[in-house]
Amino acid sequence: MTRTFALIAVGAMLSGCMKLAPIETPPQQVTFASKSAASKPKELQQTEIRTVASSTPGKAADKEILGAKCRLQSEGYTANIVTPTYVMLPVYTGRSSPMTMTCQGDGSKVAKTYNQQNLTLQRIQQTQDTSGSVIGILVTAAAKGVIKSTRNPLKDEFGFGNSIALNMSNAQ
Repeated sequence: MTRTFALIAVGAMLSGCMKLAPIETPPQQVTFASKSAASKPKELQQTEIRTVASSTPGKAADKEILGAKCRLQSEGYTANIVTPTYVMLPVYTGRSSPMTMTCQGDGSKVAKTYNQQNLTLQRIQQTQDTSGSVIGILVTAAAKGVIKSTRNPLKDEFGFGNSIALNMSNAQ
C-alpha cells in the first residue's frame, strides 16, 4: 500500500507541478558484474530516472535538477548515468536485491535505496482500477480473484517500475 502511495506521490509530483526536460538520449544499459548475473533477469524494463528538488525547504519538489551524475548499484549490476535519462533495469522472477541510487548535482549529494516492487500484483491491480462500469468492475473483480488464486507467487516479477525521481532536497 505504501509503495502504491509513493508511486502516486511521484506521479503527482512530476505531473503538472513542474516542467520536465525531454529525454533525448537513448536508454542506458546496466553493466552486469558477471555472465551469471546477466543471465538472471527475466527481461530489462525501460525506467525513467530524474532528479528533482524543492525551491522552498520543507515543501514538495517543484524543479528538476538537470545533469546530475548518478550511480545505480545493486548486487549484480551497476550503471553510471546523467539525469534525466532512461535506464534498462532488470526485472527478476522472485524478489532480488535492492538498488542504491547515489546522485551528485546542484551542490548536493544524495543516496537512496529502492526496494523492488511486485510488478505482477501491480498489473493485477491496474486491471481492476481501469474498469469503469458496474458490470466491468464485477467482471474484473472476478477475473482478479481467479488470477490471484491461480497465480504462483514464486513466479511474480519484481522490478523498479516505470520511473524513479530522486529528491535532491534530502541532501546528506
